[in-house]
Amino acid sequence: MDISKFEDAYEVGNKGLKIDPNHESLLMNKLLNLINLGKLEEGFNYLDEASKTSPHWKTLLQAKAELKIDYKEYEEAFEIYDEILKYDKNDETSNSGKYMLLIILGRKDEANKLVDKMIEKNISRDWALVSKSITYLEK
Repeated sequence: MDISKFEDAYEVGNKGLKIDPNHESLLMNKLLNLINLGKLEEGFNYLDEASKTSPHWKTLLQAKAELKIDYKEYEEAFEIYDEILKYDKNDETSNSGKYMLLIILGRKDEANKLVDKMIEKNISRDWALVSKSITYLEK
């Protein structure tokens, strides 16, 4: 794989972020370019710093949680979702991510309680109803 394209994209993205430091797509592209350049730890550090100041902090932290799941760092992913949910209990992406994480870990009772809460509070209600039915099918 020719990483020079990622290096070029990284540089162009950084120039764009100097113009608009809160551009959501550029923030996410920087992360993806760091990962593609093999700089995962730098990518995590970037997410930590950017999420402190960006109005897109939830999106950045959710990306971090998804990466943690990809690398089987489940407890860290839980902590990230819980942190987001402290500020926004009804966040669809974080509730859905936490549900999927509970299913991955085989914690179906907790997953069902979460999905019941999502249905009750009308958080991604259709997705939650389908998820609940799938959980029952797996019993």
